[in-house]
Amino acid sequence: MTKQYTRKFTAGGIVTVVEEHETGTSRAGKEWRKQVLIVDTGTERYPNPIKVTFWNDKVTKTMGIRPKDEVEFDFYLRGSEFNDRYKVELNGDDVRIIAKAPEVDDEEEAQDDDLSADISDEADDMPF
Repeated sequence: MTKQYTRKFTAGGIVTVVEEHETGTSRAGKEWRKQVLIVDTGTERYPNPIKVTFWNDKVTKTMGIRPKDEVEFDFYLRGSEFNDRYKVELNGDDVRIIAKAPEVDDEEEAQDDDLSADISDEADDMPF
């Protein structure tokens, strides 16, 4: 009998993508839910985006998480093999918000859009 190694890992970073919540029914007739977060665990110079998948009852722990939130999450590594191709997945177990992303109101977004338009107009005036 082989020993099974199950270990929980912890990592953290900035959420870059919160994918749309998915639901479905398995072939066995069991309902499932899935929520995927893409978390950048790297630095500005060397980004390291990783995909963390939360399944079923763990999905509720992702509620309220938005892009640019700083999070810390616990996960288990799950591996599989098919036709000599190996795949590793990070199955999320828990997630905690360390720092919320700043709230951006519509007025600030409009100012940012105006500023980027001004910059692109200035770039057109360049002699080269």
